[in-house]
Amino acid sequence: MGRTDASKVTVLGRCGIAILIMLACAVLLGGVPAAAQEGDVVVENSVQVVPTQGEEASAGESAEVIASEEVLGEEPEVVVEPEPNGQGLQMEEAPTQTTDAPAASIQSTDGAQDDVALEVQGASSRGPNSAGALRVSGNRLVDKNGTPIQLRGVSTHGLAWYPDYVNDACFRQLRSEWNANVVRLTMYTAEYGGYCSGGNKGELTELVKKGVRLAANNDLYAIVDWHILSDNNPNMHVAEAKAFFADISSTFRNNTNVLYEICNEPNGGTSWNDIKQYANQVIPVIRKNDPDAVIIVGTPTWSQEIDKAAASPLSQGNVMYALHFYAATHKADLRSRLSSVVRGGLPVFVSEFGICDASGNGSIDQASANSWMSTINDLGVSWCMWSLCNKAESASILKSSCNATSGFRYGDLSTSGQWLLKALNGTLPPGTNDDSGGGADPTGGATTFQSGNFSCTLALTNSWDAGGGRTCYQYDLSIHNTGPACSSWSVSIPFTRDISFVNGWNATYAVQGCNLVACSMSYNGSIAAGGTVSGIGFQVSAAGGSSPAATTTGDPWVSYRTHVQKYGWQKYVRNGTMSGTTGKSKRLEGIKVALGGLPCSGGIQYRTHVQRMGWQGWRKDGKMSGTSGKSLRLEAIQIKLYGDMASRYDVYYRVHCQRFGWMGWAKNGERSGSAGYSRRLEGIQIVLVPKGQSGPGTSFMGVNQNVWRAFAQKGKK
Repeated sequence: MGRTDASKVTVLGRCGIAILIMLACAVLLGGVPAAAQEGDVVVENSVQVVPTQGEEASAGESAEVIASEEVLGEEPEVVVEPEPNGQGLQMEEAPTQTTDAPAASIQSTDGAQDDVALEVQGASSRGPNSAGALRVSGNRLVDKNGTPIQLRGVSTHGLAWYPDYVNDACFRQLRSEWNANVVRLTMYTAEYGGYCSGGNKGELTELVKKGVRLAANNDLYAIVDWHILSDNNPNMHVAEAKAFFADISSTFRNNTNVLYEICNEPNGGTSWNDIKQYANQVIPVIRKNDPDAVIIVGTPTWSQEIDKAAASPLSQGNVMYALHFYAATHKADLRSRLSSVVRGGLPVFVSEFGICDASGNGSIDQASANSWMSTINDLGVSWCMWSLCNKAESASILKSSCNATSGFRYGDLSTSGQWLLKALNGTLPPGTNDDSGGGADPTGGATTFQSGNFSCTLALTNSWDAGGGRTCYQYDLSIHNTGPACSSWSVSIPFTRDISFVNGWNATYAVQGCNLVACSMSYNGSIAAGGTVSGIGFQVSAAGGSSPAATTTGDPWVSYRTHVQKYGWQKYVRNGTMSGTTGKSKRLEGIKVALGGLPCSGGIQYRTHVQRMGWQGWRKDGKMSGTSGKSLRLEAIQIKLYGDMASRYDVYYRVHCQRFGWMGWAKNGERSGSAGYSRRLEGIQIVLVPKGQSGPGTSFMGVNQNVWRAFAQKGKK
């Protein structure tokens, strides 16, 4: 292990008081730090807020209308309970080397400190020397004794491009100084020089084997990553995958430090059934040589749709399911999905993530990354961060100016690398699970436009200051084919002012005046009649502080989504459609509201009354109000317009409140809900109405209100 094990410190003979004093001094000076012993539980128990009987009412309770205020009860107490926790390393070659260096503190980023070593403090993570062969038990990864274990480490970049980081000194530093206990060995399949695209298969295979051996020699687990990406569907190269994994699993059949990741990021419309078909061919090949190996299986849409795996898991044992995220793009809704499936029993491994956006080279969102890490650690989920290299992009943990391949100093680390060091050390600030402060949230009111036979939807997902009076905007694009089947596509994306192209993925791009032309790649050009291709994205910069994307013509709309107890974030709905639930006794915990198709300047702002927290500050234009992951109900809300929109439109809203049912309409900042009754909001409708026109009626969109008033306060009529 990377630290001195206190269990190995013994007092020999009868050395008496002098020896005891010397040992005490050594401990006080940090010379003999206590390490996790074999069998220790490394991850901490999280706490879970358990709703009480008053909060988990029987189905249908919310539809009941109580006319008398006196019968409504007070807020129940919230009970907090701890969440339950869900053979020796046999080397193929040289015996394991153990480094027993004392840990030093992480240094600051001051220039004078840049040339310091990178040893970290904190509890030592367990490697294969002590934890042995791993297996899956319930939703957890456990060691040879059945004790839960969390793997934490880093992924290499493509081994064909960055082979020099696979060296003994580098891996030794990751283990003994950084406190990592896993390294992911990434071998691309279809990119330039990939295993299935002209690369030297023999050299690539030997490089992977070298990485596994070096990992074992340095007390690291190794993930062998079959890194599909542009090949979309793993079935494209299933024969090559079977041959590769047959070789690797045969070579390391007696090792206890190997995990197999058989398909990195299925995408481009690859379904979960496609992935299962592939996995059911590859897993038996590995099992023939290594019957108990842990195998990680990718999930649809760049390993994000873990809910599909949860709904129909594979039948084999010792299988985990991959989730990948990039913190500046993927926020609370994907975290909620992770929490939901893990708590539901699915074993998940975050085998790749970054703290930047999904392009790998955009803005960094450390607040979102901290929230992700808090959630992951609470769940005991293992993780690897992308990527160990000096590529000139924000996801790299090393600066592009760093030419070293080991012996890294603090000044060699990028922002991502410095964050990783803190994550491995356990010194990150706690996350809030509120992404409102970390970059722009999606507006919800996505721009739609027609380009030839294609109906396109453009959604703003992030924005940041690019300097010089310009802002960088990131968009997701989906394309729906309204014409006949096609083998390629080209769409022209309209903008309201001049733009500069910054970066893009899953298409080629060219700026033409105030338009950006996107053309298909070889792997996503085919769209059936009525079919859709998504996962296309790009970044552009423009002067000014508002999105330059052209909006659709016609009336403006209001779009909104709610975070519902147990269900997480719901999809955006518009113009009076109910968001939330009725008759299911589920509380609303958060809300985001945005306007689209604006004919003038302005926007929408709102605030919520949260259980035990009271009225929150005003949020606006897609930011979250309320909480997620804290099990606190919304009890009331106020919504109003600002700018020119406030002089041209009224905003009406009504809520479905526990025991009251649908209440009356409020408008333009009036309070809606209740106070003093400890009653949850369960659903909401929001509508824009031009000034001078009548508001929505009592049976709007077929929903009848139960109470004429919009707001009920205890002690007041």
